[in-house]
Amino acid sequence: MYQNEFIPAVFKLQFKSDGPMTPEDWEEMIGSLMGVYAKRISEKEKTFIGHIKGLAELSDTAFIKFSCVNALSGVHHEYTGGKEMSGQVEMVINSLVSGITAGESRKLLNLSWLLVEKDYSQVVMRVTETFTEEAHEHHHHDGEDCPICHGHHHKNGKLKMENEKFRNAFAKVKSH
Repeated sequence: MYQNEFIPAVFKLQFKSDGPMTPEDWEEMIGSLMGVYAKRISEKEKTFIGHIKGLAELSDTAFIKFSCVNALSGVHHEYTGGKEMSGQVEMVINSLVSGITAGESRKLLNLSWLLVEKDYSQVVMRVTETFTEEAHEHHHHDGEDCPICHGHHHKNGKLKMENEKFRNAFAKVKSH
């Protein structure tokens, strides 16, 4: 398996609750979502999880890190912060998977939420931004030689971004 067979997808999510929830409740709920998402990906034929990571921010000083390399080993999560309750969480999921497109990955994330939300009806999840780079597309600037394939596996692919704001943020990070 080659690195360029993995399709990166980054999803920015927002969770809102009818009332404040404890960090433990957020950790349990989002951990369940990540576990169901990994399981759904693994159920598809010829898919392989490289790494699924997530960072959920409960406040400026409180966050939860999530990590999963396969559905069988489950989701590792680690909370950092105090005991303050929160009614809203901002999250970024970075999913590196082979065998499915980024669009399919997003659909699986949404389907996973439908299963999890049954136990958390007071919470609404919304995907606010998506960043993807489909397989066989550029992962370098136009005019530069591809450092991985040297131009052998794609022609003039374009980076797909659904949100101009996310594109600008990505460009700023890349320039530093």
